[in-house]
This record gives sequence, C-alpha cells and structure tokens, in this order.
Amino acid sequence: MSDAIVPIALFLVLAGAIMAVAEFRTRRSRERDIEYAQETEDYRKARDSVAAQQEAIRTRLTELNVRVQSMESMLRAVE
Repeated sequence: MSDAIVPIALFLVLAGAIMAVAEFRTRRSRERDIEYAQETEDYRKARDSVAAQQEAIRTRLTELNVRVQSMESMLRAVE
C-alpha cells in the first residue's frame, strides 16, 4: 500500500498543476476576448460617428452647391 502512495501523490500534484495552467490560460483567453469585444465596440461607435459626420458634410455640400448654382444663374442673368 505504501508503494502506491508516492505515484498517486505524484499523479495528483501533476494533475493539479495541469489544471492550474489550464485555468490561467482560460482566464487570459477570456480577458483577451473581453478586450477584443470592447475594441470592436469602440470601432463600431467610431465608424457610426464618422458615417454620420460624412452624411452631414454631404448634406452641407449639397446646400452649398445649390447656393453656388443660384449665384451663378444670378450673375449670368446680369450679363
């Protein structure tokens, strides 16, 4: 019986070490996944913000284009 205690204890220590390493790797992987999800969400927000700004700029340019055309037609009418 005492001959079996050392291999069993060694096996349990080895199994515990393997489980501890697996746990730490899993935690690190989860942290990376959370960071990636946060970065992705930040990217999405930035992308939506830029799209809204581009649309506002496009609208403003359209308004300015209409004004320039009206000024151009007024100048041509004077000639």
